Amino acid sequence: MVPGQVAGPSPGPVHDGEGVRAAALKDGGITDLPPDILSRTRTNAFTDARPAGRPRSLPLVVLSPGHSKPRTELTALAEELASRGYVVAAVDHTYENVATSFPDGRVTTCVTCEIDDKGPAWWAKLEKSRAADVSFVLDQLTGAHAKWKGAGLVDPSRIAMAGHSAGGAATVASLLADSRLRAGIDLDGSVETTLPEAGSTRPFLFLGKPATYTPGKGDSAASWERVWTRLNGWKRWLLLTGAAHTSFTDLGVLMDQLGLEDGAGVPGRTDRRTGRSGSAASTGDGGRGNRPSSAAGRRSCAGSCRP
Repeated sequence: MVPGQVAGPSPGPVHDGEGVRAAALKDGGITDLPPDILSRTRTNAFTDARPAGRPRSLPLVVLSPGHSKPRTELTALAEELASRGYVVAAVDHTYENVATSFPDGRVTTCVTCEIDDKGPAWWAKLEKSRAADVSFVLDQLTGAHAKWKGAGLVDPSRIAMAGHSAGGAATVASLLADSRLRAGIDLDGSVETTLPEAGSTRPFLFLGKPATYTPGKGDSAASWERVWTRLNGWKRWLLLTGAAHTSFTDLGVLMDQLGLEDGAGVPGRTDRRTGRSGSAASTGDGGRGNRPSSAAGRRSCAGSCRP
């Protein structure tokens, strides 16, 4: 089972169980704060809010978090997209997260975290596994026997996926595995999946930090380059100056508030605004050209937005 949380275009608090929050703090090496510190974080999403919209009128975005991380680390991005009229399904990948809370109260732990040898083949397998999770979620949301009461609002012709780290990398595998996904976004995730020689015409955004994803700089950047050369439709490769790996999630803001260092050269709030606006713009773009764009706190890749 893949626990998922669905947000509609209505505001309101997104919480997971105490076990999840405690495990998330422990995984981050934070042991001197009370476990309920995260539950006291204010959000703009309500549980079981009635979504607004006409039948088959709302686009859907599936969000996949980084390895070992809970879906709630992408709450700000989910809220941004929901506020723009998207249905957002955030996925917890069971046994890949430090703690996954089920409706019946069970909490599963991270089995994959205990594996020491994580080479490229292992990560490629994980990306494929996550693609299967995403297809399962789409079945539950758009199939003939959809589990969500608001499923009839989803426009099945407008579905995209975005993810951070391993979740971003899995976006490539998911687009290959499921034709229902029409666009993808990789937030700071090195990719092991290989696109076929024919490539893909579906829109795709890479958004990452310069220290890792500057073209020609190391294996992670090379992983993006391999995918980039086979993307034949709308595409962007954007780098956020001063960003750290946590900058593309809620963790950048939370660490700022807790006085913790994550290595970022820009405030967490700036990171989140840029990441949210970039992701929202990409999911809403109709594939207008392939020219580089720039904005405050963000720079496009060199040349014609090509590595």
